[in-house]
Amino acid sequence: KDLSKSVQSTKQSVSFITMCRNLYINKKIIYITMDERSLIPLFELGFWVPGVFADSVAGVSTIEDLLAAKKPEFKNNIQGYYETISSEENFVISGLEPSEKVNVMEKVFLNLEIESSSRDVIGTVVHLLHSPYINKLLLTSNLDIFSEDFVWIKITEEKTTLKPGK
Repeated sequence: KDLSKSVQSTKQSVSFITMCRNLYINKKIIYITMDERSLIPLFELGFWVPGVFADSVAGVSTIEDLLAAKKPEFKNNIQGYYETISSEENFVISGLEPSEKVNVMEKVFLNLEIESSSRDVIGTVVHLLHSPYINKLLLTSNLDIFSEDFVWIKITEEKTTLKPGK
């Protein structure tokens, strides 16, 4: 394992969460991912800066949940909805690059007119960080932090006072 990459990844994670918070000072953020599976990496980012994450996040949701709430006829056929908004034949979301998935998410979000949705619709699809929904997602994820082999230790000593091997 290349530790320099781990440190770089950590810095990027902290930077992303901090940047989002700084863009929306005094406002809460609702993060929306493609699906439930995509929420897990977001929570991993949140573990690096838990205070910033918890203070700046109002909740989370998925494009799939938004779609099911706004277009119930596609609840069990989300792929069918993606095909209706795509210009490609046999459109498959899993075959897209991350930047292309973001473009699809943006297109779906705009197409569903989420910003003009009622509070009832938003309330059914946005999940608070401290909710049974999030607890279930985290516990069924493969995150190491929820493994019995993982112990979380928070060190309050300055890095300069620590001696390797002690």
